[in-house]
Amino acid sequence: NYTVTRSDSIIIGNGSNITATLPYPSLVSKDRHYILKNINSTALTVVSAGTSKTVDGASSQSLVQWAKGTYVSDGTQWLSI
Repeated sequence: NYTVTRSDSIIIGNGSNITATLPYPSLVSKDRHYILKNINSTALTVVSAGTSKTVDGASSQSLVQWAKGTYVSDGTQWLSI
């Protein structure tokens, strides 16, 4: 498991059943984005720090092998673009 820091920009998931936790959306500037890529055969789960914080309106997002996601904050949640 990995907690994404505000200074990260690209995260490569290479491990079994990894969860990547994005920072609190309210603590990140709206022009900041993170790219996550999964290179493992098991899913990389993307979640947001904080209670009731979401990724595209859901509690988590799953990236299958070779999938990638780019995430930006609108100040209250994370959006994939």
